Order: sequence, then structure tokens, then C-alpha cells
Amino acid sequence: QFQGTKNYVATDDLKVAVNAAVTLQRPLLIKGEPGTGKTVLAIEVAKALGAPLLYLVNHGSQRMGIEVFDLDLSGAVPLARWRGCAVMPEGTLPNALAPDGFGGAYVISFHAPRDGGARERMARRAPTGSVWHWYPHEGLRRVETGPLSGGNGIALSPDGETLWLAEWAAGRLVALDLARGTRREIALGYLPDNLHFTADGQL
Repeated sequence: QFQGTKNYVATDDLKVAVNAAVTLQRPLLIKGEPGTGKTVLAIEVAKALGAPLLYLVNHGSQRMGIEVFDLDLSGAVPLARWRGCAVMPEGTLPNALAPDGFGGAYVISFHAPRDGGARERMARRAPTGSVWHWYPHEGLRRVETGPLSGGNGIALSPDGETLWLAEWAAGRLVALDLARGTRREIALGYLPDNLHFTADGQL
């Protein structure tokens, strides 16, 4: 039974609606303006019920954002149900994300979607990208990373202290120490595309 969480105080009517939907295994339509907490509710319900969440970046449509799904792994075929979207700021093209372990995610932007000169600047390794941290209860905040040319992958170290960024156009990795705000660059000699940590902690 969903009774709200320490991060989400639910009204009695909302508790009844959520629990009825869970019991009947039916969808629950939550309507409201952007920023009113629809996605936050979905995340808090999933956390309270122990449902795993799937975060995806959407950069192939009119809406640039972080799409949130919950996963039902109980049947022979896994099911993903859409729960909400955190819309990215104007001028960003989300390319990859890394969950932060607290219900939010770090997102890297490749370039501004309507920037006709972005490809030319990336050919010169000039800055085009940005990194954002999405907090479900507070929205998106830009992360100070220094210049990024074609941000094309992102991973958070297992200890949560270092954000690794793939700077595609510059052919390098950037290691950002989140506590100190320091930046280290590692030249690769090729164009990196996507990042993730393996189970044994290798990037």
C-alpha cells in the first residue's frame, strides 16, 4: 500500500487512487501542468512499491527530455510502463544519462538542436555540449563542467564521486570530481560514443 514517502506527502484521495490502480493493475492518469509533480509521484510510488525504474533520454521527437518507466519483471515478458517525463531546457539535446542513485539522473547534451553551426564548431573541437543534474523534486540544474565538444556519453563512478563524460568531438574523456569541482582530461585518439561501468567497476 502506498502511503506517501518521506519525500512525497500524498493526500488521502491520492493514496486511494494510487492503491486502487495498483490493486486492479490498471493505469492511473495524472494530469497537470509541467512541474507540478507528476513524474515525482511516479518515482515515489515505484520506490515505495519496490518497482525498478528505467530512465531513457528522448532526443528524437519534439520533446527533449528524460522519460521515466517502471518495469514489471514478474512475467515471462518484461513490461515497461511510461510514468512521466522531465523536459530538458530549451537549447539542449540529451544524448545519454547516468542515474544518480537517489531517483535523479545526470544528463549530457550533445549540442543545441537548432544550432546550425554546431557541426562546424565540433569539427574545430569548440564547445557545444552541457551537463545537467535532474532532481525529481527540484528540476534540472546545470553542472559546471568546463567546455564540452559534442557530449556523447556519461557515467557516474560506483562511489558516486566522479562523473565521467565522453567528449566525442574532442576525442577524449573528462573526469569531473563532483565534490571538488575539478576536471581531468584523458586523450583517447578516437571518438568515444557512450560510457558505462561493468559489474567489476571498469569503465
